[in-house]
Amino acid sequence: MFLNLVIAIIFSTAGSKATNETSKEFRDICVLFKLAITAPAEKQAPSTIPGTAPSTPKQRMSQITDDIKLLNLTTVEEAVVKVLDDQTNYPNAAPAKSGTKAVPYFKETTEGAFTDMRETWLRLKALRQKTGKDKPTYPLVLSAQQRQNLGPTFYHLYTRAEQIQTAVARTASNAAAAEDKARTALLTALFWPAAATKAAAKLEPGKPEETTTAPEDFPWSNEEDRDTTCKAANSDGTKAGRAIATDTVCLCSGGKSNAGTYCTTASITTAPQLHTSGYQAKAKAVWDQLTPQCDSILKDLPLKPTPAALEAALANFYSHMGKNWVVVTGMPTTLANSIQTRQSISGIHTISSTSAPACTTTSLNTFGTASKGVCIEYDAYTGKGKEIPWVQKIKEAATQLAAAYALFTSIVAILPAATGIRNQMETLLLMGNLLTPAMGPVPTSATAKQPSLDEQDKCKSPTNKTAEECTKLGCDHDAATNKCKAKTGTENTEAGTGGTSTVVYCSKNRTQQAYEAENKDVKPGQKAVCGWIDYVDGTGKLPKPECRDSSFLVNKEFALSVVSAAFMALLF
Repeated sequence: MFLNLVIAIIFSTAGSKATNETSKEFRDICVLFKLAITAPAEKQAPSTIPGTAPSTPKQRMSQITDDIKLLNLTTVEEAVVKVLDDQTNYPNAAPAKSGTKAVPYFKETTEGAFTDMRETWLRLKALRQKTGKDKPTYPLVLSAQQRQNLGPTFYHLYTRAEQIQTAVARTASNAAAAEDKARTALLTALFWPAAATKAAAKLEPGKPEETTTAPEDFPWSNEEDRDTTCKAANSDGTKAGRAIATDTVCLCSGGKSNAGTYCTTASITTAPQLHTSGYQAKAKAVWDQLTPQCDSILKDLPLKPTPAALEAALANFYSHMGKNWVVVTGMPTTLANSIQTRQSISGIHTISSTSAPACTTTSLNTFGTASKGVCIEYDAYTGKGKEIPWVQKIKEAATQLAAAYALFTSIVAILPAATGIRNQMETLLLMGNLLTPAMGPVPTSATAKQPSLDEQDKCKSPTNKTAEECTKLGCDHDAATNKCKAKTGTENTEAGTGGTSTVVYCSKNRTQQAYEAENKDVKPGQKAVCGWIDYVDGTGKLPKPECRDSSFLVNKEFALSVVSAAFMALLF
């Protein structure tokens, strides 16, 4: 008796018309709508310098490249600096590239590169004037010798930085293209291709899309009323299922009586009008009244289109399918009317023991009649290999957004290489004085010419015994062992034989006449013993020139190799 009473109460309330019958489905649609019109968040690389804000990878790379350009200009020749300083004779790149005032350095320089170089030079000049804590720790004024030593290395590093910048720009462009494809797919899910194509042409990074379409582009046939469009989706994509906007109107409009409050408490006044002519414009009017309701429903919920957000929104949409039903005349007693046939229905519908559920709203005043519903049947898109068209586009967008993010992370991984180049250049400037070869002779062991392996092998032949045989082979004869041995020699003119060396210390000569006397026995083509200098690294001209050992010029390569080894030890 009690059970019968409970059932009677349920049945009596089930047939009444309330409000918000499809509010859960509408909320799911609102989330998808907001995700579709919202621009993806601008991706920023984390800051690597304390006190600086995060920035986009392109911005970060641009900052690093600007620094590298500036550092590279510290090593250019004076002729280049004069061109950059002279805006009267060199207002642009043309006179620097050709003509009587041309400078070879600018032969292949484009106008844009020339302008950029001049702007960088002005920044460098301003930076040289800084004092105190604003002054860089590394020197920005180099001697001619330091510029000569660092120039090739800096040019190599600058070229490498340009290659990295090109890679960053290319990858960033691919990431932006992937995001545009994602946004176009979302617009297609929302409005179908005609409106999406027009809207995609107006996309701007960071700006949301339009929330509606032109009247002629709204995805609704002007010849079909609400039930013809909504009651069952077609596999050709011409009815419900093709666009989110179409399905939203289907879920929020129905019969003429109380038909404006299916999705919201606020009445959608245009919703009951989808049973007369001019259907496309009326459907658009319903949509335009519904979309502002999403703002109040979602309030300040932070929604950004990401693969995870899109997948979660689809999961919510599917989770409510087949679950919004009202019992009429008893629960289904046959397979045809059972729950299995209702899993593809989205929206409120009636079930009964006498007939299968349906999504028609004709003559719907209450939910007390069998085979009625404000819903969509997605049967045409269920089964293996099938999917609702707008769901396909949502998934396509998620794939493109995932691709864009993968490209972004690859850019972030590239940036440390550019930062490393800048750090190397700064370190080389700090080591500038070390990179200027020191005065004085280099030990014989560092520059002595050693016999090659072939020379050693031929002189070790067991058949070589006599001095005559050794001489023919170009070897010395060791009288003690009666064997040949490889000849030894030296490129160091200070080095003598027998493991000793005779060194002339040129710095003792205080006059140019004394310096010339040291070179009096030097024959044409031979290396000078001493060299006369009139500068000091980093300070310019010497008020009093002096004499230095010429060996520091001959052995410059060795000195640089020693400093390079020290530099690599510091880095690694």
